[in-house]
Amino acid sequence: MNAMLSEAISNKLDHIEIFLETHDHPVHALAITEHWLDSNKLPFIRIDGYVMASCYVRTNKIHGGPCLFVQNDILFIERIDLKERSAETMIECSAVEIPNENLIFTNLYRPPSGNVATFFDVFVDIMTSATEKKHKYSIVVTGDFNNDFQNKELATTKEFHDIVMSQRHA
Repeated sequence: MNAMLSEAISNKLDHIEIFLETHDHPVHALAITEHWLDSNKLPFIRIDGYVMASCYVRTNKIHGGPCLFVQNDILFIERIDLKERSAETMIECSAVEIPNENLIFTNLYRPPSGNVATFFDVFVDIMTSATEKKHKYSIVVTGDFNNDFQNKELATTKEFHDIVMSQRHA
């Protein structure tokens, strides 16, 4: 499954369309980490050939908000139970289940000012809940974590790695 990551979707729809038209492989899903839209504008965002499958919308602050678009011909179920675990400005989640692929696709956003401890607490909860009844499912985690993952010495990098690895063996 191929995916694309972007932010502030309104002014990037043309770029997304060009990417989709010129990409060598089919793009099955698009992950937008900061769509910057409120619930009034969201219904007007259209990407030809895709459906907005899951979207977290902030209620108290502007910007932020991850969403997932999935190709029209892919059967999916929005994982509202995972999206509802979002904590605005700490960790924001959109998620879908793709039953024909035994796949759960998440898109997370951790704002730079978000509390790291809260992020990790909710991240563990999302990862655990995602596979609670879907043991044979794979989890795809995309997003903007505002962390320097190339720096292996950072405590946040190590903790993120440990959480992901613990879920691989759960």
